[in-house]
Amino acid sequence: MIMRQLSLAFIYLFLTLLYGCNRVGLSDVSYPYDLQTVNHTIDSLQNIEKGWMYADKFSAPLFSEHLTTTCWVNQDGIDDRADTLLAWLGKVEAEGLKRESFLVDEIEEDLRLLRKMKPDSCDEHEFNRVLGCLEYRLTTAYLRYAYGQRYGYTRPHAIFADSVFDLRCEVPTDSFLNVAMSRAKDADDLSEFLSEIQPNSTLHTLFSREYANANAKNDTALVSLCRINLERSRWRYNRPDEYDRFIWVNIAEFMLTATDRNRGESLTMKVCCGRTDHQTPLLTSSISRLELNPYWVIPTNIIKNELAKMHVGDSAYYARNSIIAIDKQTKEEIDPTTLSANQLKSGRYTLRQEKGEGNSLGRLVFRFPNKYSVYLHDTNSPGAFKRTRRTVSHGCVRVEKPLELALFLMGNPSDLLIDKIRIAIDKEPLSAAGRKYMENTEPEKYMSSYYYKPPIPVFLDYYTLYPDTSNVLQRHSDPYGYDPLIKRVLDRF
Repeated sequence: MIMRQLSLAFIYLFLTLLYGCNRVGLSDVSYPYDLQTVNHTIDSLQNIEKGWMYADKFSAPLFSEHLTTTCWVNQDGIDDRADTLLAWLGKVEAEGLKRESFLVDEIEEDLRLLRKMKPDSCDEHEFNRVLGCLEYRLTTAYLRYAYGQRYGYTRPHAIFADSVFDLRCEVPTDSFLNVAMSRAKDADDLSEFLSEIQPNSTLHTLFSREYANANAKNDTALVSLCRINLERSRWRYNRPDEYDRFIWVNIAEFMLTATDRNRGESLTMKVCCGRTDHQTPLLTSSISRLELNPYWVIPTNIIKNELAKMHVGDSAYYARNSIIAIDKQTKEEIDPTTLSANQLKSGRYTLRQEKGEGNSLGRLVFRFPNKYSVYLHDTNSPGAFKRTRRTVSHGCVRVEKPLELALFLMGNPSDLLIDKIRIAIDKEPLSAAGRKYMENTEPEKYMSSYYYKPPIPVFLDYYTLYPDTSNVLQRHSDPYGYDPLIKRVLDRF
């Protein structure tokens, strides 16, 4: 009995060692591996399956010359890294994407064929043909998925004009390709890398959950809305999640939220944004200064497209709007009614609306650096906040409660500071210290600006699906028609 048990144990050990040798290529029985046939198959697939995702332009050079080293296949066939990748690719439909864009069915069929083959009986050409298919398709699908999850499947800078988009999204690079291919060579490293590249924002989590619910309810409109905003959440750029204090403007919602996480407080208000022919740009910056009673220096495009076309010599218009002209060379003030259309368009003259009541910027402006010369500001037309669709400006963001916003961003301003601001914009002081300051200060010495230190991050963004203060997703309009632009590209995926 003991001898029989020892014999069985010896046989089991022998078979285990034999199988292990086969796995690492040490057995005399091995697959008929031929790298030349593998490369020939890859060449054929490249000619047939034309790459169309932007990730393909990074993977194409990998196959431009014959491989000397493969990533996924070798003389022993293939290991379980392919199954690890397939497990992730199997989730693409939950991201609003198509399986066929990631060659999932083809890879599964190639694996099925390969795993039916035996080392001592398989056809050499067929074996290496399947290896070539797997090497090409696994690499292509892997990089499509890695680049898409890490940077987004669409390229926002190709969708949006530079005149309306400055969100400085991270863009894919050759170095990412090198990292991705390096980390694909080890099973544990591959699994870790695929986890690391996933979008990790709260928005992405909310959109993914809502997308699943919408599919379960067969709500096609919501399914489409979720797909589009899921893609927005995959773009990588600075977001409010990274800051304790910030201002968030959702242009599509016409709402602003100021948040101070350290104090556990937030402030929301309506905003008005740019007209469809003067769209408020998408950007990130930081508010450095509050300006009281600003001048409005009229932008060049407004001078050329409006004043030079409709208000040449219009004394009533210039008087009504308190506009003066300044010669940039001599610094002299000039009567704007004396300027011709060509002179207005020449760029030699600055047209400026005087400060005070009636100024288009109102009494308070929140300045932040950006290439579009847009700001958050007060308005002399508060009636626009009663509208549902508040696309009324030349691109700047008009805020409903500018004084409240100014004080909120200060954190805990003193009574005197509050009153200095109130007095400067012709509001009564609320404290004894404020009243004393008003009595003892000449109007020309009233407060004119306040610097926020450190500057407050500000985000002008655009989401047609976005959570409210209770974290419940709400649908919003698409005033600039951006959703169809994203959908048109995303539908290919």
